[in-house]
Amino acid sequence: MKKEEQIVKDYLLYLGYTEKDIVYEPIVNETPDFLINGNIAIEVRRLNQNFIDSIKNVGFENTRIPLEQSFSKLLQTFDCKYKDKSYYVMLKFCRPIPKVKTNINEIKSILEKFVNYPSDELKEYSITKNIKLSIQLRTNPISGRYFINTIPRDQDTTFWQISELAKNIQICSDEKKGKVLNARNQHLEWKEWWLILVDQVGFGLSAEDKESFNNQISINHNWDKLLLIDPSNLDNVLEI
Repeated sequence: MKKEEQIVKDYLLYLGYTEKDIVYEPIVNETPDFLINGNIAIEVRRLNQNFIDSIKNVGFENTRIPLEQSFSKLLQTFDCKYKDKSYYVMLKFCRPIPKVKTNINEIKSILEKFVNYPSDELKEYSITKNIKLSIQLRTNPISGRYFINTIPRDQDTTFWQISELAKNIQICSDEKKGKVLNARNQHLEWKEWWLILVDQVGFGLSAEDKESFNNQISINHNWDKLLLIDPSNLDNVLEI
């Protein structure tokens, strides 16, 4: 069971359904993900931000994670250069991000030059037109750490914008709508179909956010229930 599916199962148990009520994958490796009481089919999807790659939607994390992981590992290789100073390093990027290995090699070259000719002043570098790097002295050094990785700035993400949230809900809903079409036609005994999205965009909407969403946004869908749940707080749910 995937992480998002486990979160949704926990949510269903939280609603009062029992283990006996909930069947995971009633048809193995086919839709739906869960069946409740033999008549409520539930599909699960991680709600993430998407950008358009050619003709398909690609999750933002699919390109961000490989770059960030490689970058973090690279910085650790410079710890052996530590003497008495540590430096913050920030990576800024936007998409597309081609050839992560090539970019990391270029970043490595810049860091090596900095180690040879360090500066206490803020330094900024352009790796490519879509990737920038900045290095700044840390006031209090961390023993054994030469470069300190700060939170990367993914300039494509806009976490709290209602329009961005709505756009990605629509993308996920449309994607799942096509996936379940045959099953809905074949299993008329399943009276309801729910789509539950595990929020990785808004990371939990406030009451004000929910009110704004409901007042400003209309999502075109044919689910009996379309729910957005906060993975860190199962009480925090937006029904669309």
